[in-house]
Amino acid sequence: MSRSGGKAEGAGRWLERLPLFQRRPLLAVAAMLAICAIALVLRLLLDPLIPPGFPFLTFFPAVFGVGLLLGARLGLVAGAICALLARHFFLPRLESFALAPGAHSATTLFLLVTAAMMLLVYWVHRSTAGLVRERERSAQLAQTRALMFRELQHRVSNNLQVAGALLALQRSAVSEPAARHALNEAAMRLTVIGGISRQLYDIEGRPRPLHALLDPLCGDVLRASGRSDIGLVVHAAEGLAVPPTSALPLGLIVAEAVANAIEHGFAERGGAIEVAAACREDGALVVEVADDGAGLSPGFSMDAHGGLGLRIATMLAAQLGGEFEMVSNGGTIARLVIPAGCETMVDASDE
Repeated sequence: MSRSGGKAEGAGRWLERLPLFQRRPLLAVAAMLAICAIALVLRLLLDPLIPPGFPFLTFFPAVFGVGLLLGARLGLVAGAICALLARHFFLPRLESFALAPGAHSATTLFLLVTAAMMLLVYWVHRSTAGLVRERERSAQLAQTRALMFRELQHRVSNNLQVAGALLALQRSAVSEPAARHALNEAAMRLTVIGGISRQLYDIEGRPRPLHALLDPLCGDVLRASGRSDIGLVVHAAEGLAVPPTSALPLGLIVAEAVANAIEHGFAERGGAIEVAAACREDGALVVEVADDGAGLSPGFSMDAHGGLGLRIATMLAAQLGGEFEMVSNGGTIARLVIPAGCETMVDASDE
């Protein structure tokens, strides 16, 4: 926030606390009398220095200050007191106790101006109080909306994961290997989507740290496989985050790549999987899932040999404006590249 914006906000907060001493009326009256006394002393000190004709010189700001700080009612009382003080000490008199011609008019004008100022002060205080009430109401509505959003998010996530669990149960009643495999993949995808939706979306649409997305996601996929002989680590460059619109497809691509590594790379033995996300010098976001498993078969082609999961990953990568590929490197590397993807990322510390 800029310095000028901070000052404006500070002034607004200060005005919201006015009038002062609303719950301590005796203190408010004492403060009003003190301000009137200070105005009188100042006027007496200035009397030799100013020409005649300014009896209310220090009383106008005093009355306005009382009204602004202590409320319009005390401002009106202060106006009456200041009018009496000015009349007694500074308005010209005839030889008798009667005021000179024009003194009544000056006093009446002072009281009218005082009433107008207090009307303005009353309107300001009332408007400020209304704004405070509206802001509190808006804060309560925002809190309610956030609670409802989280509850809806929680329920949707639970429903997706329950559906995945039901598919996994249904798998045990199916003897056909292809059908069992299809049910297993569908259950895994529903579980992954449920897990992502639980931790991803923010009611204000703020980006989420990429490591916070990938680490639990990959852990869920590994646990769903039931394999305990496979190690998995996740590395993401510090500060990388993913916008909500990209998080779900990106998470599904990584989940498919991890599941593919578990199923095909370690079909006969255990091993290690490393998931890494970083920015290239050209601004592209690169996410790699590397394993030290069996590697790709000779002549492997995504179009010819890729299963449903890899085809889904390719389609989702195109949706993000990027590319998904698989290459051999002793084991297998599944690589997602999103051109200029790092430009859409924000430093997680800014949240």
